[in-house]
Formats: sequence, C-alpha cells, structure tokens
Amino acid sequence: MAGNNNVGWERFEEQTKLAFVGDPQNSRFFLKTRVTAGQGVKVVARVSHHPAKPTPSSPRNAGGRNEAVKYTTADTGNLFRLTRMLRFVMQEVLGPMKALPSSTPLSPTSKAADTSAATSQTDKKKKPKKKKKAAKK
Repeated sequence: MAGNNNVGWERFEEQTKLAFVGDPQNSRFFLKTRVTAGQGVKVVARVSHHPAKPTPSSPRNAGGRNEAVKYTTADTGNLFRLTRMLRFVMQEVLGPMKALPSSTPLSPTSKAADTSAATSQTDKKKKPKKKKKAAKK
C-alpha cells in the first residue's frame, strides 16, 4: 500500500502548501487520515480550487481543479507535524494569529480553559473507544 503516489513527509508538506497557497481564498482544504492495524497510517491532503465567480451558464466545477498529495508510513513520528501544517493553512485563510492582550486577568480564563480542556480530553478519549468497538465488529 506504500507504493504509487507516496512521498516523504517533507515533500508531502511542501506539495500541500504549494497547492494551497496559490489561491487560499478560493480553495478548499481537506485532510483525511486513515490508521490500519499492521499497515500504518495514510494521510491524504486534497486541495480543491474553485473559480472566483462561477457563471450561471456553466456547471459549478467547470474551471476548478483538484490536487491530492498522499503520505503513507508505518512510523508515526512525523505525524505531530500535521498540526504545524494545519496552522499554516489556517493562517493563510484567517490571517496571522493574534496574541492575547496582556491586560486581561489570567486566573478566571485559565480556570475556564482547564475545565474545557478536561472536558475535551474526556470526549477525545471516548470517541476512539467507539471507533475501536465498531472496527472489531
């Protein structure tokens, strides 16, 4: 399965960024990951480009193009870099991330952040268990 279009991580990241940066306002970014026991992890980044103003007489997909970059590995060491790539894509769309103002008190927000972080961690722990049970059936 690690054959046809598989590239190394650095090339995967570079090709994905090049595909997306051309026109981030009229592009859609899709990232799909699949983990298979014994076969490793497959990551597919797909960028779909759409014309700025589709004309009513033409179909919606006319003039658009799709690019896909695939990365397959049994070594999961590089996967933490997905967050860096996603941060890059988000900054291209939303602009640079703004720092929080230092004048705001940190204690009330940090307590709320801790509570939400604990909630999100328990949610994350529950979701994979459901997926594993479904996979075993």
